[in-house]
Parts: sequence; structure tokens; C-alpha cells
Amino acid sequence: MDIRPQKIIGFSLCLGVCVSGSGLNIQPAIAQLLYPPVRDQQAVSVTGQGRASVPADQAQIDIWLTNRDPNAAAPFEFPPEPEAAAPVPEFPPLTFDSLRGVIDALVEAGVAESDIDVNLALIDASAYSYYSAENSITLNIQQPTQDRVNEIVQTVNEALETQSPQQIAFISRVFVQYAITSCATVEQSAYAAAMEDAKLRADAIANSMDVSLVEPPSVAELPFLGRFLSPCNEETDVIGALFWSAESSYYNPEAPAEVEVYREVLVTYPVE
Repeated sequence: MDIRPQKIIGFSLCLGVCVSGSGLNIQPAIAQLLYPPVRDQQAVSVTGQGRASVPADQAQIDIWLTNRDPNAAAPFEFPPEPEAAAPVPEFPPLTFDSLRGVIDALVEAGVAESDIDVNLALIDASAYSYYSAENSITLNIQQPTQDRVNEIVQTVNEALETQSPQQIAFISRVFVQYAITSCATVEQSAYAAAMEDAKLRADAIANSMDVSLVEPPSVAELPFLGRFLSPCNEETDVIGALFWSAESSYYNPEAPAEVEVYREVLVTYPVE
């Protein structure tokens, strides 16, 4: 089988699919170093991607609250001259007593009071600041479902709307994070899906080259998006901490109550 050197060089620079050959004095490209090497033999190297999901065992629901109506028109404007500034409106501060009706509604809906954590700001934020993580209700739910999470959020919203004599607390943001007690099964499924994906890619390349793959292949894990950014990583998630934002867990009423695991592998098949 005759493979021209210039074709091998072109493939060796790619990230997703690479073909390498023996008997050539070519310095390996940086991207190619990620793939398991095969000495003195032609090979096909591919990337395999796999995802797997399972129902969540736990859910943490964080409901951020504000004492300003997000749907109301702004009660003041910034004037052109500072000395002519309109007086800053005063909003009643949120207290545990003012949220007592919400707690009672959640308990009536089946949430244990021990699973409800009310966090209130010690100092009232500026009237010009709408979003604040200081005022919030955190709920820990076991065996969550999509319907159950939606029911809880709706319960809080309805309890706030029926505050007497007037509504003084409003939902500004809702975040939901899911977790599972063991990742062994879902991780295995994600790896299996990644290997299956790699085999499909390698077979397609081998067929186009009219060669046969030799099994078993050499396999290496690509950790950048799998191990580091994973709900199943029990070690300190340094990269996840750098790039995490609350927006990554925004509440979506259509989202299933699941934990998804992503794994990516680098696979090298010798060819004959």
C-alpha cells in the first residue's frame, strides 16, 4: 500500500482525525501527541465522543428574591444634573417574617422545613441594584422530577403573589443543580458511547482507504471537557471553578431532572 508523505503530513496536523505512517522522518505535530502512538505501523487515529444521562438523586433549587417588582416601571430616572436627582425610593426589606407565608406553602406542598434554607442580606442593597444573591431560598429535594421541580417553583411564586396587604418580595432568578450519589454506571455508559463513536469514525476512514483495522486499539482519555468539567469529578474542580457561572444552571421548566456525563477518548487503530 502506497501512502504519499504529503498526505500523511496533512492528516497529522488535524485535531479530530489523523492518519500516520511509518518509515518517514517527520516530527510529530503537537495535536498528534495526544493520540496513543503505534510504532513501526500505519494507523488510524480518531476522537470518540460519548454522552450518557441518568435520573438525578438530588436537586438543589436556589430562588433569588428581590424587594422590587421586576415588571414595574422604573420609579425614578437619572437626571442630567446630579443636584436635581430624584429621591431614591425606599423598599421594605425582606425578613424571615415577610417570607413566612412562602415557607408555610412549601411545607404544605410536602417540602420538609429542614430542607428549606432562607438567606437574607444583612445590609439592604442599593436601590439601583436589582440582582442580589444575598436574599434567597435554597431547597434540597430528594428524588426530584421535572414536574416536582416545576411545582415547587410555582408554589413559591404563588405564595409571593398572595402576600398581604401587598406583595413585597419577587423572584429575580431561579437556579437548579442536579446530583447523583454514584457516577459509576453513567460514566461507564458515557465511555461505551465514546468508544462506539470512535469505532464508527475509524471504520469510515478505513473503508475510504481500503484497509482493515486491527483490534484492540490503543486508547487515551481527553480530559479537558470530560473529567474536569464533570458532575462526577470528586476531586477539586479547578477549571470548573474558573469558568462556572450561575447562568450555567438557570432553571428551565422543560429540562429533565437528569445528570449528564460527557466523555471523550482518543483512539488509535493499527491497520493492515
